[in-house]
Amino acid sequence: MFQKIQHIGYLTHDLSAAVAWFEKSFGAVNGGGGPISESYAVPSGGRNAYMRFGRVEAEIIEPQDKQGLFGDRLTMHHVGYVVADIDQSVAALTAKGFKFAGGGAFTNVMGQQVLYFDASTTNGVKVHLTQLPSAADSQAPGQGLEIEGIVHAGYRVKNLDKAIAWYVDNF
Repeated sequence: MFQKIQHIGYLTHDLSAAVAWFEKSFGAVNGGGGPISESYAVPSGGRNAYMRFGRVEAEIIEPQDKQGLFGDRLTMHHVGYVVADIDQSVAALTAKGFKFAGGGAFTNVMGQQVLYFDASTTNGVKVHLTQLPSAADSQAPGQGLEIEGIVHAGYRVKNLDKAIAWYVDNF
């Protein structure tokens, strides 16, 4: 079902400083972004930028409410996975007991359809599905990285065996 990792999302206190750091450190290019509305993913709203370097994309989010952020460090926020058809994926995942946040998918600044899982059904991790726009509609596709090319995405968990079993059972 998941074709590739679309991007990893991070929270920051200072979007401009984080963008500059990605540009200087990795030669990243700012692929777009802007204001983001209050939502399940970012309850206070804020602003974001999509940084691209090599075949990697990172979404950097500066929320309005910065409580709980760790000083000047980036904090991992979410992982976005690409699916071919968001409606079919939602139907299949709902049948497996997953729930989704909000009233349905929304279209982000890059024309991608995005829908967050309800984290209560994803082992407490913020995850979203992403359906890329058709090639004809795509201005900044952010194609992501094939899952086989990912070394890992790390999560802190209280019980490693339980977390591994959950991923094996659900994906």
